[in-house]
Amino acid sequence: MSRNHSAAARRSGRAVSLLGYTFIAVGAVGYAKVRQELVAENIIVHKDVTSLAGKKVADPVTAYAQAAIVNKHALAMTGGKPFADLPMDAPERETALMAANVRSSLLTSVVSFGLAGLAAGAGVVAVAAGRGIRALAADEK
Repeated sequence: MSRNHSAAARRSGRAVSLLGYTFIAVGAVGYAKVRQELVAENIIVHKDVTSLAGKKVADPVTAYAQAAIVNKHALAMTGGKPFADLPMDAPERETALMAANVRSSLLTSVVSFGLAGLAAGAGVVAVAAGRGIRALAADEK
């Protein structure tokens, strides 16, 4: 490899690594922000979720568990019908709508945690790739 190609490869490796570190930082900040917002809501996992009962909703596991129990209780109140299947004049329609909104918000946080993890994971891969490119360029000297 020529000297110019070797220098270009080292620069490319640094750029890929820098991109990776950026992804890791963005993922970590995203995860922390979603966690902070969930904790601020002061939601406690319902007692019917025996393995997590009484814990504060602050991570994807507790958020998912709380979303599942909200859905279970809402369906129990509506005779197994989701909000969309209830007649317009059903007295439990407002409660079902509120449960659907709470559930959707909790599931959105679960997805957000996943995206933050994906960004950080992609960052780790990019850092490894960048270091590999730089190592190959150094070997070619």
